[in-house]
Amino acid sequence: MSALSYFRAKNAMLVASFFSNAMGVAVVVFISRRMGKIFSPEIAPLGSYINSIFIPIAFVTQVIIALVYEKPIRCCLNGLRDQVALSPEAVSEARRKVLNEPFFLIGMNSVVWLTAAIIYSGMFWAHGAGRKMIEVVLFQTLFT
Repeated sequence: MSALSYFRAKNAMLVASFFSNAMGVAVVVFISRRMGKIFSPEIAPLGSYINSIFIPIAFVTQVIIALVYEKPIRCCLNGLRDQVALSPEAVSEARRKVLNEPFFLIGMNSVVWLTAAIIYSGMFWAHGAGRKMIEVVLFQTLFT
């Protein structure tokens, strides 16, 4: 296995998850900037402030959780690369994790962005944003 093939096999799901989340965030940020009329000038900076805290935490948390989930897969890939004999249990667990990883990542992403919807709309509500603004924030975050 070449170094590039090994790197791709080891990180394909992690990179795909990262880019899909990044694209979701980029689309929602683009849409929210086009809808600037809905947000009052006093409350609009709140969204940027929450973004600066929540998005890095969400991305780092997702990467850490994915790496923990992928540990058996990465151990098997290391063993295959180094031509080390692997136990049948380790191979079985890695296969199970590989098959379930897309569903695990989808579920994890859904939980993170559902949490974001609650945090963002809750923060806007706590700072006196109007009902329309809170609804827009809630649905934009869910669209991510």
